[in-house]
Amino acid sequence: MERNKLLSVIIPVYNTEKWLKRCLDSILAQSYRNLEVICVNDASPDGCSAILEKYAAGDSRIKIINHEKNRGLFAARMTGIKQAKGAYIAFVDSDDFISCDWFYPLIRKAVNENADMVLGNTVNIDESGQMTYYNNYRRFNSDKQSVIAPELLRVFFKQHGECFIWHTVWNKVYSKKMIERCLPYLEKMSEPLIMGEDIAFSSVFYAFSDKLAFCDNDCYFYYRHSEASTSVRLPREKIIKNLEDIIRVFDFVENFLKEIEEYRLFEEDFAAFKEQYRIIWSGNIAAAGLQNDGSVKNLFAKGFGSGSYRMPSAHSFYFYEISTAWDDRLEQMKQHILTSRAEYISFDIFDTLIVRPLWSPDDLLRFVAEECAENFCIPENFREMRRIAEEDCRKIHKAADRNCEDVTLAEIYDYLTETFKIETELASRLMAKENELEIKFSSARRCGAELYDLALRAGKKVVFISDMYLSEEVVAAVLNKNGYQVYERIFVSSEYKKLKATGALFKSVLNSLHISPNNIVHIGDNKNSDIEKANANGIEALWIPKAIDVFTNKFSDFYTGDSFKEIYCGNNQKIDSKGVIEQLPLRCMFSVVANHMFDNPFRPFNSRTLYNADAYYIGYMALGMHIFGLAKWIYDKALAERYETVHFLARDGYVVKQAFDIIAAAMEKKNGIRINSSYFYATREALYPFMIRSREDVFKLVGITDYKCHTPAEILNWFRKICKEISVEDVSEYRKHGIDLDRPFETINDFIGFLSAMSEISLDLNKAGAYQNDISKKMQTIFAGNCATFDIGYSGRLQSILSELAQKPIDVFYVHGNGYETTALAEKNGFKVHCFYDFSPTVSAILRETFISDSSPSCIGYSLKDNSLSFEFDEMKDAYSETYAIREMHRGAVNFCKDLTALYADYLHLFTCRPQDISAAFENFILNATPLDCQTFNSTCITDKMYSGYVKKSFLETLFWTRDNIASDRIVYIDRTFRAKSKLGRALFYFLFDNKTFRKKIKARLKHQDK
Repeated sequence: MERNKLLSVIIPVYNTEKWLKRCLDSILAQSYRNLEVICVNDASPDGCSAILEKYAAGDSRIKIINHEKNRGLFAARMTGIKQAKGAYIAFVDSDDFISCDWFYPLIRKAVNENADMVLGNTVNIDESGQMTYYNNYRRFNSDKQSVIAPELLRVFFKQHGECFIWHTVWNKVYSKKMIERCLPYLEKMSEPLIMGEDIAFSSVFYAFSDKLAFCDNDCYFYYRHSEASTSVRLPREKIIKNLEDIIRVFDFVENFLKEIEEYRLFEEDFAAFKEQYRIIWSGNIAAAGLQNDGSVKNLFAKGFGSGSYRMPSAHSFYFYEISTAWDDRLEQMKQHILTSRAEYISFDIFDTLIVRPLWSPDDLLRFVAEECAENFCIPENFREMRRIAEEDCRKIHKAADRNCEDVTLAEIYDYLTETFKIETELASRLMAKENELEIKFSSARRCGAELYDLALRAGKKVVFISDMYLSEEVVAAVLNKNGYQVYERIFVSSEYKKLKATGALFKSVLNSLHISPNNIVHIGDNKNSDIEKANANGIEALWIPKAIDVFTNKFSDFYTGDSFKEIYCGNNQKIDSKGVIEQLPLRCMFSVVANHMFDNPFRPFNSRTLYNADAYYIGYMALGMHIFGLAKWIYDKALAERYETVHFLARDGYVVKQAFDIIAAAMEKKNGIRINSSYFYATREALYPFMIRSREDVFKLVGITDYKCHTPAEILNWFRKICKEISVEDVSEYRKHGIDLDRPFETINDFIGFLSAMSEISLDLNKAGAYQNDISKKMQTIFAGNCATFDIGYSGRLQSILSELAQKPIDVFYVHGNGYETTALAEKNGFKVHCFYDFSPTVSAILRETFISDSSPSCIGYSLKDNSLSFEFDEMKDAYSETYAIREMHRGAVNFCKDLTALYADYLHLFTCRPQDISAAFENFILNATPLDCQTFNSTCITDKMYSGYVKKSFLETLFWTRDNIASDRIVYIDRTFRAKSKLGRALFYFLFDNKTFRKKIKARLKHQDK
């Protein structure tokens, strides 16, 4: 990164005397020093002027600009922009403040990715000093792909203002060249503006930016207090002024979009964005007690087109429903590095600066044996042999020289060769492979790298200290590969024959560097060897726990979730947890999860959750392992069956296809075999019309449609492709049969009677034949060759229709089938069914489909355009928040598959697990996730128009209903075993298994006693 990029920090100042010093101190203490701090005094009436003058006298980076009269927040920022000389610009409000290393990662990201905007993390702080973050978007910036123009403006308006982090200007760094392109448009906002100015700025910024990047760094501290302009606890005059501002902002944005000729494209999304603010301001006005104020009503009607308020509903503010206390320990470590007078910072290496995707270090030996087994006869117990050799080698060297505390890898292999009679050439190959894989599997631990980089920028000398049998040469290669290239010395126990674990290696470090203990600070993950032994030598030490230890919630002083332990509880009580975790693929997967999700060991975690109410984490671990296992199973089966293509049926196949493509690409490099994939839209609504080839076929709908949820008109709409259009005469004809097209069916006889009438009145067999013939020709082309499809399941009915259209049997991959029914249909139509699960799992199918399905509109039919098959889609649209949690789950799951495949690309053939093992985390989450974890799906909706007849039904309500039914079934079973027991036994049963009934019975007993 170029070190000379000047950053202009713009601080509008007005009436913030109480907090201005804190703001300025945080900026001047930044690790990124090349700053220009532009303070725009917007005619502040308090003591801000004196504070600014004092700070400017002490630091030449501060520049003060005074407004003669108050012009508002928008104008103050504009003044600062016009005075800025930096290549990049940032905004900080004068009542907020920032972490010590806030700007550097943002600038680095902007420079490295050539991004016009970079978005970082926000932490909220209230008047009591409590610091929190919102769980629903805590991982928003984590491992996220940049957004490129022209997609930027669409993405911005698509979220309809539901998630503020998109449009707040203070949580980003901007390129000045982009902002300069925006100035002609921003200057058209001439009136004073305080409220909503972020929306005005951001609408223009997103229009003229080429790229938005995301940076997962903490943090901007956003201060919420009663005196802020955004507070509803303000006088009536200020509430009215704020409402006028927000109306003016939306007028500005609308005119801007029209001027750049984008309004028609974004008109609908803009209207939804504005509607969100109708809801927000309806709530604000009610909170201020002004809903009956005539002036406010008139102003509201002027701005939002109606005088009626629209109060917030249960999940109008989905992104702000769950919050968790922020943990500042990593921030404290950074501040300590910046302020410490110590000349040296020493780092432990493995698990502190370097992570490996291994549950334990000796898992590496399994891959060593795998690599060498092709050319040499390696026993299956090589790992145990190597472990014994290391242990005995240490004992022998210690016996020979009591001052010798460690051994080298070469000495271990010498002992291995002699003891187990392994040929010298083979031992040499094994040792070389172990060294090679140590380098190959190593990667930088991000938070460790941040601390290392910060130490260098703070002018510290860096040394590395490690208890490790590897040679200094190999350790240096590991460090160099992962970006740790600037340092003074490496101290490796195998070279010095001294261990940190005894404290002796620290003494050697002090002697070799000729320094006193107070001139060095050590950072490491092991409480004994890195912290206690360093302290025993008078060295100050900072603890950064190992990711796997944090993942398994090893430490009592802070909670990091029991997602790992819970996999073997609840629904999975019969799983041999020890046996499962001994499986190499699962050990590797869990280590990848730990290293990724708990890279920052002080990641704040909600104590009422297993997954921190974090959809990304749920996706990365629970769904990610399930999807990887499913996709790998599909690949292995496809390879064995020699399928040329796997067609993933939309929408169930959305995320599974992405995982399959990742695996297939890696495997092709290994074995040279290409298996293609496609994403094909096939739904019940699109395919059911092809079932009907005669008038009698309409009765196939009996038993596969929940008729009570539908009307005759809805059924006719589904089959519009094979029915004639409804005329007035047809409506009359239906009425003669006693059928009201808009009245839901009440009985099965009503439904059958309608089907009979439909076959005579509406079904057009000629139209049906032509439609089916045209689509069939295209299906034969699409499903040519040896291919199969993937669908979540279950009956085989849709697969039968596809096979008939393609005029050949098409094999299918299911997550699971329906047993006999599936087998019977497959045999009848000649296709094979491959099921991932050999059982039907609990929890409603529609819920499982939601977890893996695309959230885009559903396909409702086919047509031909330019002799090509075209898909027709439902016009129903979801709000941004309604699909957010599922999209975040998918992002996490796909990232897991990418990470695992990248790390183990050469060993994917080893990653085959039993479905019940690799999917245990997913199944456990569905059945046993805590209520707060589930609340991340508060806004998620499910739609099943074709069968169940519901549209945008609460996903969470359905999940809890299903889980309650499962629990009830268990309770009934257990209850039977207690019926003959004593009253005490029954009371114990209800207390343990049915707390609601327990409380109800206790209340009834107390009420009876009162009488």
